[in-house]
Amino acid sequence: MTLNRQLWYVLVAVVLISFCTSFIITSISSVRFIEQQLTTENTNSANMLAQTLSDSSKDHAMLELIISAQFDTGFYQSITLTDNNGDILVERSFQGASSSSVPQWFANWIELEAPAGEALVQDGWTSFGQVLVKSQDTHALEALWSRYIVLLIIALCTALLAGLCGKALLRSVTRPLNQVVQQAESISQGQYTLNDTLPKTRDLRKLVEAMNKMTDKVRQQFQNDLQKLSSLQASLYIDTDTQLYNRRFILERLHTYVSRKTEGVPAYMILLHLDALSELNKNYGRKNVDDYIRSTAQRISEQATQLELELGCKIIVARLNASDFGLLIENAADTRLLESALESSLSTITHYQTDLLDNSAAWYATIETTQEKTSVGQLLMRLDEQITHAKVHPGQDNLRINRSIQASHQLLFNDKQSWSDAFTDTLQNGTLQMDYNPVVDQNGNTLHAEVAPFFEAHGRTLRYGQFYPWAKRLDFISDIQLFTIRQALAYSVTEGAAVAIQLSIDFLKSVNSRAALIKDIQRFKKSGQAANILFEITEFEIKNQQKLFADFCFSIKRLGCKIGLTGCSNSYEYMHDMEALGLDYLKVESSIIQSIPTEPTNIDNSLPARLCQLGHSLDMLMYAEDLEDASDIGRAFAAGFDGYSKPN
Repeated sequence: MTLNRQLWYVLVAVVLISFCTSFIITSISSVRFIEQQLTTENTNSANMLAQTLSDSSKDHAMLELIISAQFDTGFYQSITLTDNNGDILVERSFQGASSSSVPQWFANWIELEAPAGEALVQDGWTSFGQVLVKSQDTHALEALWSRYIVLLIIALCTALLAGLCGKALLRSVTRPLNQVVQQAESISQGQYTLNDTLPKTRDLRKLVEAMNKMTDKVRQQFQNDLQKLSSLQASLYIDTDTQLYNRRFILERLHTYVSRKTEGVPAYMILLHLDALSELNKNYGRKNVDDYIRSTAQRISEQATQLELELGCKIIVARLNASDFGLLIENAADTRLLESALESSLSTITHYQTDLLDNSAAWYATIETTQEKTSVGQLLMRLDEQITHAKVHPGQDNLRINRSIQASHQLLFNDKQSWSDAFTDTLQNGTLQMDYNPVVDQNGNTLHAEVAPFFEAHGRTLRYGQFYPWAKRLDFISDIQLFTIRQALAYSVTEGAAVAIQLSIDFLKSVNSRAALIKDIQRFKKSGQAANILFEITEFEIKNQQKLFADFCFSIKRLGCKIGLTGCSNSYEYMHDMEALGLDYLKVESSIIQSIPTEPTNIDNSLPARLCQLGHSLDMLMYAEDLEDASDIGRAFAAGFDGYSKPN
């Protein structure tokens, strides 16, 4: 039983007890008062009638006439005249039916005990007899009934007023309690929100203040854990001198591409090499050269950010060693535009602030694609060979783009118009098809299915990873994802299965797309369960759109759907208010899984295990992405992951 109901019961009981008490007291006092009034009236009437009879003739006809006249002028039940021996001389009594509006049950319940009035009748100086007068109690009962009706109306009005006051009182009591309950539930879900509204009631205010204090303490503990995780991640993947990613991080990312068995858009690895570093240190001093390298690293990072905005791709910048930098470019659509932008940007980088070293810094750059079925070591070896070749032939351009490799791995279409026509035909003809890639737990049970659209063109199957960059660049991605959503909703209704639908930041930016999504979900809820619909967005895409993503999370959670992030590697590093988003899960990319130690005793202190611990503290499920090897899957579950997916 809820506290609200208990308080209402107490309030109703108090009102009922008050009404019953006042009713009983009023009943007793009113009955006694009316009985006294009737007794007095009977006595007065008897005395007046006796006086009249004493002064009149004692003729029987005269006596009967006087008593009849008196009886007819009042409301009497009976008037009786007896002689000294008690024999009745004259008697009149009421014989008709009562026309009272008083219910019979009330008349039977209220018994008025008013004795008849008695008075002596004289005949000169001798006693003649005795007269008895008894008034009717009908009017007394009507007066009592009217009084009880008024009392009932007053009681009902009092109860109504008490109910209104009680409702306000209960609201003032239960609102802070409900807020405390919501705060406790938020803590269990990893959302450490403080209650700024303090109730005026001292006891409740103490409770709210205690909850705020506890919430703040838990939040501080979470922030401490987050700081420890960030420190651990920095020690593993960040170069302390330039604050860029280090060699280990970019090699693990490269490993996920070169070991990938499914076809997709390749990544491009650029190697920037500063020549004769030892000579520069000797001629200009190690400190000056280090300052130059740090300044150049900042410039490289700025250029990478600019390229990301221009090309709509993801670029990871890392320092491979003292003289080498690496840029890993992912999800680049147009290779021709990529080459042009790279030549311009790299030329700017290699000539940046060389005046600090009297223009003595010589930079070399080359690029390779990860689509070659080779190891990471072989890929780096080819890059080193191209750098060496550029050093041997100084007359050639230091920036060397290997176009022959890119050309051998072009997709089905090479220009914007062809891609645009393909997307238009697919959407108009409804030929976009869906694959459902299961995410399974340790026992092999399917937790949900990832929806991956694909379509056929010229006898070739184009997967989501292959056409996504072009669809994004040509503004078809929102329409494709809206079509995917509707197909996934229909599949969920038919199969009763949970489905995860990946959205882009462009979809979130589109007001029309989001409005259509909300309408589709509202229609879906009539026949399906909203909790079976999961939406996920790539971590990289929300890095600079966190407010937009937070608004989307709020609207989706209100509809009962779930929300998560995919492709996670460093979400905790920049999403400091992640606990306020109410995320349901994170999908960690496979490159992070590679860092799980093979020794079981060291797994709990590894970065992936710490990620899982922190995610679980926020009531999020943790999934590992793109795992195929049995040993990787076993280590992922040992680190605390709740499930995994295979490559699409």
